[in-house]
Amino acid sequence: MKTDFLNGRKTVAVIGGQFGDEGKGKIVDLLMAYWGDIDVRGTGGANAGHTACVDGTSYAFRLLPSGILHDRDGKINIIGPGVAFNPKVACKELDTLHTAGFSTHNLQISHRAHLVLPHHLLLDQVRELKRGSERIGTTLNGIGPTYECHFSRTGMTVNDLQNGKSFFRNKLERNLREMRDLFAQIDPAYLKKVLAGDKFENGRFYAGRSAVLDLDAITETYINYGERIAQYITDTDAFLAGVVGEENIVLEGAQATMLSVHYGTYPDVTSSDCTDQGLAQGAGIRERHIDLVLLVLKAFYMSRVGNGAFPTELGGRDSAVWCDHRTIIDEETRFPDASINDPDEFIRGVGIRRVGKEFGTVTKRLRRVGWFDLPLAHYAIRCAGPNVELVLTKLDVLEGCDQIKTCHAYEYRGPDHVYAGRQYRNGDVLPVAVPNSEILRHCTPLYSSFTGWVTPTSSMRSAADFPLGLRKPASFVQDQLQRTIRMISVGPDREQTIVV
Repeated sequence: MKTDFLNGRKTVAVIGGQFGDEGKGKIVDLLMAYWGDIDVRGTGGANAGHTACVDGTSYAFRLLPSGILHDRDGKINIIGPGVAFNPKVACKELDTLHTAGFSTHNLQISHRAHLVLPHHLLLDQVRELKRGSERIGTTLNGIGPTYECHFSRTGMTVNDLQNGKSFFRNKLERNLREMRDLFAQIDPAYLKKVLAGDKFENGRFYAGRSAVLDLDAITETYINYGERIAQYITDTDAFLAGVVGEENIVLEGAQATMLSVHYGTYPDVTSSDCTDQGLAQGAGIRERHIDLVLLVLKAFYMSRVGNGAFPTELGGRDSAVWCDHRTIIDEETRFPDASINDPDEFIRGVGIRRVGKEFGTVTKRLRRVGWFDLPLAHYAIRCAGPNVELVLTKLDVLEGCDQIKTCHAYEYRGPDHVYAGRQYRNGDVLPVAVPNSEILRHCTPLYSSFTGWVTPTSSMRSAADFPLGLRKPASFVQDQLQRTIRMISVGPDREQTIVV
C-alpha cells in the first residue's frame, strides 16, 4: 500500500461517518500492516464488531483492537481507559486468536478501563423490555449502564480485578446495591430465564428471587478473568504520553459519528462519543495530537442497526419494521430471489443487504439499508474538523446495480419545529443533516441519479481501472463534500484497497 499521504503524520484517527458498520476494521488492519506501530481503541465495548479479512480468512473482533493480527510483528495494541471492558469477551477473543496461532504479547489493557459487570448486562435487557415499542435498539452488551455507573462515580475498573476477592466483592456490593430495587420490580421468572444465558455463566450468577445476583459467584468468576489478563493490564496513559508524536499511532473508532452520544441522532445513539474528540479522550491522548482523520463511508449505500431516523432507507417504514423483527434466515426464506435491481425499493433493499452481508455475524440481526446520504456526510465532516480525508468502502456490493442514487439534500415535510434557535417549516431544503430525530424522521431525500456499472471491481488495483459508472458518483461525492477521497475499498480482503 502507498503510504506517501501519511508522510509527516504520526497519529491518524479512523472513525465512521454514518451509523456504523462502514468497514473501519479493515482500514485499521491495513494501516497497521503497512504504517502503524500502535493501534488504540478508546470508546465503546463489545457492542462494536470490527472485521479484518486476510488472504480470504475473516477475523471478527468485538473488543480487541483490529491491529491485534500484527502482534507477531511487534505492533502494540491498546484497549484505552474509555472502553467499556467485558473480560469474558476479551478472554474468549484471546483464546480464539491463540488457537489460530496468533500471538498477543504486545497487548495492553488500561487499568482505568470501565468494567462491564453482570448487573449492567441485566439492566440493559430489563430497560429495553420496559421501553417496549420505544426501545432504543441497544445491543444488550451493558455498555450504557457501564458508562452510567462510571459517571455516577459508582463504577468499577479493570484495576479492581487485581486486588483480591474481598476488595472486589465489597466494591461490587456497593455498585449493585441501588439496582436491586429495580430488579425487584421485574417478573422473577423473566429474570431467571435471562440469567440462564451464556452472558451470565448459564445460570451460575442467579441467586434466587430476593437477591437475584450471586455476589460470590460473580466475584470468583471475575477474579479468574483478572488472573488470565493480568499480564496485559498497565498504565496505558503513561505509555502513550511517552510515544505520542514519535511512533505511528492509529486510533480505532467504534460505531460512528451519527451514533455519538454528543453529536448523533440523540436519543437513538450509543453511550460514548464516537467522533475523533471522544476517541482521543478515550484513548488517553489529546485531540490536538491527531494529524489526520480518515472518515470511513460506505458507498454508495449505507446501513443502520436498531431504531432511529434513516431518511434514505430503502423501503422506508416497512423496512424498519421488518428489520426490527426478523433475521437474515427469515429474509432468505421469504425473499429468495431479491435483486439489487428490483423496481420495488423494499425488495431492492433486501437484495443489497444480502449481497453486502448486512446482518450480525452472531445474531443474524438485519441491518437497515439505504442510499448514500450526503447531508449526513457533510455533518460528520463538520464534527471531525479540518484535517479530514475520506475512505469509501464496499463499492463491490453495488456492482451490477443499474441505477445508483445519492441523496444531495433533504426536503423537510413535517410540522413547524424549533431546533437550536431555528424554526424548521414544511418545504425547507436542508443540504446538511440536523442531528435531531424529530426533524430527520420528516425529511424526504432529494436524489441525484447515476447509471451503474457491471465491470467487476474486486480485482481492480488502481483508480484508473474504475468504470465510468463508478467514477461519476465518486467524483460527485468528492466535489460535494470538498474533501479528498484517499482510499477506496473494492472487496473485503486487505489487499482489495486502492489508495488514490
